[in-house]
Amino acid sequence: AHSPLLGPLTAQLLTGFNAPVPTHKQLLKKAETLLSQGRAVEAKGKLEDALLAKPSDLRTLGLLGLASFKSSAYAEALNYYELIATMNPEDPRIWMNIGLAQLKLGESLLAIQAFEKSRTLDPKEKKALTYLGLAFAKNGQYEKAFLALTESGDTNLAAEVKVLVDQKNKRKPRPTPPPPPQPSE
Repeated sequence: AHSPLLGPLTAQLLTGFNAPVPTHKQLLKKAETLLSQGRAVEAKGKLEDALLAKPSDLRTLGLLGLASFKSSAYAEALNYYELIATMNPEDPRIWMNIGLAQLKLGESLLAIQAFEKSRTLDPKEKKALTYLGLAFAKNGQYEKAFLALTESGDTNLAAEVKVLVDQKNKRKPRPTPPPPPQPSE
């Protein structure tokens, strides 16, 4: 047996190729199972081995992005998602994933651009609109955040952002009213 953190190809190098090499499909299935069990780091090992078998496989790249994201390796996830976007730029889900990774990396302006691209490709996608609202809020654009969250149907988040909008509006200096007219003599 080999360490669960080692991929099967790595293990075979260590054991002298005694075991059969798993197929790409088997590696993906095992990785999906590990991901569903919250074992993202182990899943990445299986997916890296699967990528050796099929280097441009979108499913494998997407799962590697997901495994990286779930293991808090956001920059690595972003790299996978951006690679997928070069291969499949019309997929709104990949732009949503790029936005989520950007948001986790603290790049709210880049996240906004990615979520807007996702919305352009699929205007009916409410999740992208919710994330866009969160990115606007993270960037201090509370009015835009409120509008996006309201449109997305996320009334709880919209209500939270509305409090921020109201607080921001209270801080704005109020214009001083003109003096009352003086009685004429």
